Amino acid sequence: MTFMTRNAVFALFLSVLAASVATAQWQIPTPREQHAVPSDGTTINYPTVSLPIGVRYHIHSEGRVQVSSAGDIADACYYVNVFPFGPNVVPVSAKVRLSGTQESWMYDLLSPQSYQSSHTYDVGTASQGSPLSVRFFDRSDPPNAYYNDNSGSLTVEVAQETPMIVAKYDTVRFGNIAVGKNRTLEDSIEAYGTEGYRCDGVSLSGPSQSKFFVFSERTVPFGLQETTNEFRFTYTPTTIQADTAYLRLVSSNAYLPQRSFVIVLIGNGIGSQLTVARDTLDFGTIRVNSTKNLTQTFRNAGSVDATIASIVVAPAGNFTAGATPISVPGTGSAGCTVSFTPTSVGNFFTRFICTTDDGSTLVFYAKGAGGIPSPYISSPVLDFGRLLMNSSKTLSDTILNKGTTDLNVVSTTNTNAFEYTVIGGQGPQSYPPGNGARYSFTFTPRVHIPFWGNHDGSFTFNFDDGTSKTIVFKGCDHDAISTRLAIDTNYYVNVGNTIEVSQKLLGPLDSAFTPIRSLQERISFDQQTFDFVSARKGALTASGDWTLTTTPGPGFIDIKLSATNSSFVATGSIVLLTFRAHTDAIPGQLTLLPQLSIDFANNFEPLVTSSSGRIIVSDMCTPVRLTNAYTSKKTYIEQTQPNPVVREALVNYTIGTDVGGTAAVPVRIRIFDQMGRLVQVAVNENLAAGRYSTVFSTTDLAPGMYWYTLDAGGVSCSRSMLVVR
Repeated sequence: MTFMTRNAVFALFLSVLAASVATAQWQIPTPREQHAVPSDGTTINYPTVSLPIGVRYHIHSEGRVQVSSAGDIADACYYVNVFPFGPNVVPVSAKVRLSGTQESWMYDLLSPQSYQSSHTYDVGTASQGSPLSVRFFDRSDPPNAYYNDNSGSLTVEVAQETPMIVAKYDTVRFGNIAVGKNRTLEDSIEAYGTEGYRCDGVSLSGPSQSKFFVFSERTVPFGLQETTNEFRFTYTPTTIQADTAYLRLVSSNAYLPQRSFVIVLIGNGIGSQLTVARDTLDFGTIRVNSTKNLTQTFRNAGSVDATIASIVVAPAGNFTAGATPISVPGTGSAGCTVSFTPTSVGNFFTRFICTTDDGSTLVFYAKGAGGIPSPYISSPVLDFGRLLMNSSKTLSDTILNKGTTDLNVVSTTNTNAFEYTVIGGQGPQSYPPGNGARYSFTFTPRVHIPFWGNHDGSFTFNFDDGTSKTIVFKGCDHDAISTRLAIDTNYYVNVGNTIEVSQKLLGPLDSAFTPIRSLQERISFDQQTFDFVSARKGALTASGDWTLTTTPGPGFIDIKLSATNSSFVATGSIVLLTFRAHTDAIPGQLTLLPQLSIDFANNFEPLVTSSSGRIIVSDMCTPVRLTNAYTSKKTYIEQTQPNPVVREALVNYTIGTDVGGTAAVPVRIRIFDQMGRLVQVAVNENLAAGRYSTVFSTTDLAPGMYWYTLDAGGVSCSRSMLVVR
């Protein structure tokens, strides 16, 4: 270890410290005690003089004793009695016990100065570890006789001769010091003993000696005689750990156990004492490829400034941290921006490893999820049907976010704001996952469009990711021309009598808008009550251009009307049917089935559709589904048309009031093969009483015989069909 040799550098420190050093309680003065020894042999004790083994003491006597007996050989001699071995020793001139029972004449240790009446004696002797006492004896008198006939006195002074030292702090404790910082403390040693302490060498050792620096007041080697030497220690930890070093003072003349004197240096290197405000930053779910920022706050619990030198993200990719270094003042805080940019859908988790300038580390975490919005429109097409000019109709629709992150609507577009009014949020809107809004749309036709289409319009939601979702509007600007095919269904007749049933068109019908050229239908009847007799054309088909064809069957008649040029021109009968009753005075029943096909002269207008007992004609609109004008008491299903079936089959069926009155009931039509295995479901919905038809495909069925079954409200009926290729 290298020490400074220029004491001037340390002068200011010493001058400030001098006053306290002179009176410090830790200092031990040289043991010294002085007493007057009477000539009568009284024992004088020196209780404050400690006599550790191996320490030499200097004994000085001075004075005059007048001997009263001429036979005395020695005058003014004194004896050193080392307890607990005395006083039963031979009273002789002053002597000191050297070891065990060995005694030495004190005057034998001096230069010959015997038998003087006035003299000074000095002797150095080693102690055996007992208190010191002095008394006079008469050498020529009887044993153990005291000097009791002398006059005068001696003064005896005892002082420690062997040098020793004491340290102000045997252990210098630096406490907790941040790595890279330093702290300086002072310590002192003081020498006592009349000979003077000689320091021959100073060394620094121990496992952490490189982290301590020592400055000495005096240049080594140096001597101390009842004075002090000051040391200044500086500790600079380089790692986070406990550090220890030893300052060793070597002396060749000190009290033997103190030939090597040690002062222990202890310090503890610590980190910068940083913490984070949140252990985990939770970003929640955000849209893929978008960015969200959160702030992490670093707090410094220590008084020493700290610096975050680097931040490592593991794993990297979706999370990033702000720039480093980041300075965090003592007992203060500093922030860091953390960003999350998910690159795909899913959950993400990462760790931020923060390394400070002192080498310590601090860890925090971040989590987040990448998601996408998923807009859902409950009704992509709103059909307002037919409205009179300037009348209004309102429908509602819902937009819903079925995705995993916010759906942000930046704007909306209404392509026909003149006729469609929208009520609902049309500015920037944000819908969290599972949330949405209900919109109200009102259609008011203001311009007549006679031939070429609907009053088209649309309402579009534009999202912040560049995508959009559209609701299409459809509507017509007048009521459709309609007519109804009517037939009486209940008759009371006597057995054997006949009845005539008229098939009629009811309601306005204009040939300019209804150029119907053909009509096919099937009329069913209760064959337990009636027999079919005949059919002929009515007033609407009296023209020779119209052809009537009837095909009777068990419980039904298929009718076909067709024309080359003419069309229906006025309200009236189309077909007149005659039936004969089997029973007497009971109600019979006839049933009108839907038309199978209607041909038009013009493919663009009008548009015509049909359902049980009704034909609807419109000059421009896509018609809506019409309610059934006919109800029956009996639930049953008819034979497929055609049969055998090649590709598609039409089946007509009736839901009667016998299964639920007029309320809707669950209805299923299922198709089974010859083994009873279910191969297809043609209908599965709730239906009210009425007449229905459905078309199903047989292209996926192998050729062969199949059964199809109608189940409605507890009633079940089945028929068979043949599939061919």
